[in-house]
Amino acid sequence: MAVIAKKLSLFVDLFYQVGLVEKTCQLLTDKLFREKLGTAAREHIVDHYPLKCTYLPSYLEWVDQLAQKPVLYPNQFIS
Repeated sequence: MAVIAKKLSLFVDLFYQVGLVEKTCQLLTDKLFREKLGTAAREHIVDHYPLKCTYLPSYLEWVDQLAQKPVLYPNQFIS
């Protein structure tokens, strides 16, 4: 997965501000690289996560589970 991830995204340590700025500037200034990365990422998602048979059913199941739980208001969290 690490090899695939390198083709689909950029990695930078969250707390390394200089690296974050450098990667952001790279995306802003290199249109061809940005398009290549975006296209590869989109193709991967479309190929590996079909909406109707993977994500959507699990999402709807999660929403149904939430709907069955009682509503908690902020003052109910304090014991």
